[in-house]
Amino acid sequence: MTSAELAQGFHGVVPRVRLRARFRVGLALVALATLMLPVLYLALVALMGTAYPFQHASESLSVSTFVVRGLPVSDGVGGDTVVHCGQLLRRLQDLHMRVLGRLAVLADLIERALEGAG
Repeated sequence: MTSAELAQGFHGVVPRVRLRARFRVGLALVALATLMLPVLYLALVALMGTAYPFQHASESLSVSTFVVRGLPVSDGVGGDTVVHCGQLLRRLQDLHMRVLGRLAVLADLIERALEGAG
């Protein structure tokens, strides 16, 4: 997806905004994503040594590999970068929510054990 295609996509979402303004918003999003992508990859490199916390067919799976696996490669330029950043963030968010869910279950089990012991 090119910057122009991304900007044109705003036409259907925000029909009352002038085309020039939509184009500027699209370019701003691409610029922001271009800045975000290297930061996301730095975070993913840091997570390479962190084992994936759930059962998986690949026993040696890292969090970084889990998040990146199967995503299209982005060159860091254009609208594809926006899509790529969004996909990375969604996968990290999904993993985060799953970890929080597991913590909530464990907290519930501990509370029940403490109530039964008290």
